[in-house]
Amino acid sequence: MNAIAVRDLTVHYEGRPWPALADLSLNVPAGELVVVAGPSGAGKSTLFHALLGFVPEGIPARVAGEVFLFGQPAPPSLYRRADGIGLVQQDPEAQICTLRVRDEVAFGPENLGLPRAEIAGRVETALATVGLTALADRATWTLSGGEKQRLSLASALALAPKVLLLDEPTAHLDPSAAAGLLGLVAELHEEGRTVIVAEHRLGPLARLRPRFLWLAAGRLAADRYGIPQEAALADDFPRPAPPRGGRLLVVRGLSFAYPGGNDLFRRLSFDLAPGEILGVIGPNGAGKTTLLRLLAGLTSPHAGTIALAAGHRPGDGVGLVFQMPHHQLFAASVAEELALGRPRVDGDGRAWLARAGLVDLAHEHPLRLSVGERRRLTVILALSRRPRLLLLDEPFIGQDWANRRWIASELVRAVQEGSGAILVSHDIPAVARLAHRVLYLGEEALLGSPGEVFRTLASQGRDAFTPEFWEAR
Repeated sequence: MNAIAVRDLTVHYEGRPWPALADLSLNVPAGELVVVAGPSGAGKSTLFHALLGFVPEGIPARVAGEVFLFGQPAPPSLYRRADGIGLVQQDPEAQICTLRVRDEVAFGPENLGLPRAEIAGRVETALATVGLTALADRATWTLSGGEKQRLSLASALALAPKVLLLDEPTAHLDPSAAAGLLGLVAELHEEGRTVIVAEHRLGPLARLRPRFLWLAAGRLAADRYGIPQEAALADDFPRPAPPRGGRLLVVRGLSFAYPGGNDLFRRLSFDLAPGEILGVIGPNGAGKTTLLRLLAGLTSPHAGTIALAAGHRPGDGVGLVFQMPHHQLFAASVAEELALGRPRVDGDGRAWLARAGLVDLAHEHPLRLSVGERRRLTVILALSRRPRLLLLDEPFIGQDWANRRWIASELVRAVQEGSGAILVSHDIPAVARLAHRVLYLGEEALLGSPGEVFRTLASQGRDAFTPEFWEAR
């Protein structure tokens, strides 16, 4: 029996010049492991939302075609579909409803009216499965991006769905946690669960020998076993020139801890030269995002100093890309966002939008963009200011290979013009190709050339933090 069948599914969002899905038909047998891949904007998230019923019940759109679940027409109610389908969204914050981790995982089973003892058992099992037992009493808003993504997965697993939809589930996870999640995907599949994963990082998934569906412009372009040729990793990132001499940024003895928490940094020191890219990697919750907030002047350190050359203070001449792009989008349209809060844009605004593939969306509300489109918007918001210091927090999330190369090219262009950049990313191959030096934040900080740091991590058994683990094979 097919767990899911789709017949001539078309989804057209209001204000968009083209449909997100166009006459899409496919079958997914029960118990199958499927990977949905394709360029950014190809319709992967829309497919998931349509299967669950978010579109059109929660997200307005014109919808035609049919969806069948286990041989029966899918009920129109989102509530009734949620009894059999679990979804982990691309943006983990979009599905967090409560204020405490344990309450969030219990929210779904409670809405199903399950007995209290069964709810408690499901919550504990789900938290243990994703490694969040120790954080069960934490406030949800204090979690890192990766911890929020694991929480969203736990919430979905607590519903015991027959079909699990994972929309870029490793996007906010550190490499070790991402490798663990992929192992969990394999276990769920072996248990007979139907699992459908939308993902850009395909190398480790290929080892599970799934069925690949390749979407392009809302249509099914390929359906096969084995990674489609279109998805093969192209090692053509631009290589930045060696950094210039001198110091752009000087950090000395930096220490910081959140109230009630352990120290994230203990006397952390490093320099950044003009034209240098420093890649920052490490586990979720190690302080990577906090480091960028400190450097941008949004948070004050408990000890230590941060100094920009020529007397600039933290925050002066800084371009910051937040981990969650919607945290820095405020205007009513994409074009207005680009012009917001600045006397001028360096270069024609339309040209910047064209470079980011957003020119046709200039009049769209920023929060109606896909996660990948929002990410590219925040990248050009930072770049168009021509800052001396670029702080990029996970800029490659939601991007296909073409857009990853574009972001990498823009980053290299900026440092070649004299900017310095700090790149926080779980995309280890991208860090390996772009960074002059790598800073690993963990129980013990490591700082050195990419080769030195990756060799040390491999010798410590942290293979998931090395580029070889993530390269497509």
